Amino acid sequence: MVALKLATSLDGRIATSAGDSRWVSSERARAEAHRLRACHDAVAVGSGTALADDPELTCRLPGLENSQPVRIVFDRRLRLSPDSTLARTSDRAPVWVLTRTGADATRRAELEARGVEVIEAGEPFLPSALAELARRGLTRLLVEGGGTLAAALLLEGVVDRIHLVHAPLVLGADAVPAIGPLGVERVARAPRFVPVESVELAGDRLTVLEPAGSGGE
Repeated sequence: MVALKLATSLDGRIATSAGDSRWVSSERARAEAHRLRACHDAVAVGSGTALADDPELTCRLPGLENSQPVRIVFDRRLRLSPDSTLARTSDRAPVWVLTRTGADATRRAELEARGVEVIEAGEPFLPSALAELARRGLTRLLVEGGGTLAAALLLEGVVDRIHLVHAPLVLGADAVPAIGPLGVERVARAPRFVPVESVELAGDRLTVLEPAGSGGE
């Protein structure tokens, strides 16, 4: 099961044009994100998000500190720094980096020295990477960004659920979109989802959606 978690402005943006994203959503919405992490086998981001935000991706809610998911970076070009927060905290919760076959051996050794597990995936990269995770027993994956990875998952048709938080603010067309290009030329061919749950979170609106035709409508 692949769940996509998005926290966006009203116009679907996740950061300003300067890259500032703290904080688009409310503290209550961020707490819900931590709860979601504890409910999944793994939490994942793309390499762009890992480089731009330097996230920790742990669950930091009181009482759930021992419910840590595997932290995953989809990093085809193996760009994650061994000095990143993820690499430096690999002793707190496992960190796996999914990369292409034959990736940079020096960078791989640097990451492995930090305790990061580097996993090679074949082509096509994304389906192969997801298959590697399933083979290792990870069946509940929470993806937190960024836009490139979100778009790739939607194009593959593997997103089973979306947790969408809308914050009551507008960032504009020059801000960073939550979802990258999909190449959709006709509305009829757009990935379509239906809401199955909606709740207010301290002024934000959380909507849970599932694919149309999956039983959610």
